[in-house]
Amino acid sequence: MEAKSIDDELSDRPVLVTDAPDVEALLKASSAALGTLEQFSVGTRRWRGVSPWERHRTADELIFILEGGPVTITVLTDSEAETVEVSERSVFIVPRGCWHKQVVENTATVLGVSPTGDADISFAEDPRSSN
Repeated sequence: MEAKSIDDELSDRPVLVTDAPDVEALLKASSAALGTLEQFSVGTRRWRGVSPWERHRTADELIFILEGGPVTITVLTDSEAETVEVSERSVFIVPRGCWHKQVVENTATVLGVSPTGDADISFAEDPRSSN
């Protein structure tokens, strides 16, 4: 058992910029895995840009904006798109099974708790129509 400092875990990691030419390498290098809770992964990163659409089929996802932002999160339900602005030191829960994307104009440090290994990713304009 040990406590982990998020600042220490991120100190030598680059900021993920989603439109950078080397985004694949940055994606791995920028992320710090903090541990697991049962079937959930706990991780953090500093980033800015637009994420692809993502959904978790087995459980909700927790997104905690530790620093920076705000982060604009769009969640797609079966019938509509809902957009929420999440400010620093705020938490947002993405419902299980809903496609969601994040937009960060100013760098944010985000902590996420999500089901391990069940993320669907889509680069479609509306991922609901590509299922």
